[in-house]
Amino acid sequence: MDDPARTPFDNDLPVRVGPEELVDDRYLLDAFLENTLDHVYFKDHESRFIRISQALAVWLGLEDAAEAIGRSDFDFFGAKHARKAFADEQHLMQTGEPMVGIEECETWEDGRETWVSTTKVPLRDRRGRVVGVFGLSRDITEKKLNEQRIAAQAEQLAKQARALEELALVDDLTQLHNRRAFASLGEEALYRARHEGAPLALVFLDIDGFKQINDTFGHSAGDEALQAVARAIRQATRESDIAARVGGDEFCVLLTGKDATAVEPLRSGSRHRSAQLTMRACSRSTSRSAWAPSTSIPAPRARSKRCSPKPTSRCTTRNSAMPTSTAAWKDARPHHCPRDVCARARHRREAGPRPSRTAPKSAEE
Repeated sequence: MDDPARTPFDNDLPVRVGPEELVDDRYLLDAFLENTLDHVYFKDHESRFIRISQALAVWLGLEDAAEAIGRSDFDFFGAKHARKAFADEQHLMQTGEPMVGIEECETWEDGRETWVSTTKVPLRDRRGRVVGVFGLSRDITEKKLNEQRIAAQAEQLAKQARALEELALVDDLTQLHNRRAFASLGEEALYRARHEGAPLALVFLDIDGFKQINDTFGHSAGDEALQAVARAIRQATRESDIAARVGGDEFCVLLTGKDATAVEPLRSGSRHRSAQLTMRACSRSTSRSAWAPSTSIPAPRARSKRCSPKPTSRCTTRNSAMPTSTAAWKDARPHHCPRDVCARARHRREAGPRPSRTAPKSAEE
């Protein structure tokens, strides 16, 4: 009669063994190497293959895994990868330290590149001596290609973001900083100056008679004048200074560093240089216009409030080079009136309205 206290897990029960081939270590190893999808290999102390898996044989272009026995990485891969793998394996056998989960770039003789995630450990004999290397690699080429594509896209997006940021902070016409960039960079410079106790200098510049340049020579000449002033400012400032166009014809320069108080060289240099470039721009614009006075064009100056540049029926000019008809005036550039004509017009305004030439009707009529 069976003892109810006994269980199937008692130590004195006989062990049930299966088929003989299931307990054969060699059979188990053969089955593993034949069916695994990973690249499994054993190497001797000179990094020559002792045995490899069928998946690795296909990876190396071999029909039978036995063809790899006695060969090394130098027989399959390019010299760059073969030398690195050999050096890593020799170091591993000397130190006994395993290499776990390293990513290797395999270069082939035909120029191809593949990536594998590799784990290598020392191969020891029954006495514990290191006699070779046991390794397992897994193909991660598709993963690395996706990472490279993502990295390239991220770099491209970063470049586009930087370009958009520059466009948002740069004035299109003068290529100087705009008002937004000047405010942001100025706050940073002011914070650093307060923290370091360094001096700062803020310079405001504008173009005298800029409206007259636009009215007399056209807006293209005004744009060239702004660009000329911007070039003059760049030539007179340093890389550490912050120059910006903050308005139509208004510029600001923030001088930083120990020489920040030296404002006079910037003021005089930019003023002289910009005046030359502005006159040159106006001259080029005038030479391209449909009509220009026969005499030389004077330098731009502030317009007098009492002198209208556009002729009227009562205020005409005596300059023979000026157009006389109304149609010609529409095509011509505005021109200042002579002093004598303006004086007569002013005298008429001060005298008041002229009496009517029509006689008043009598009461009888």
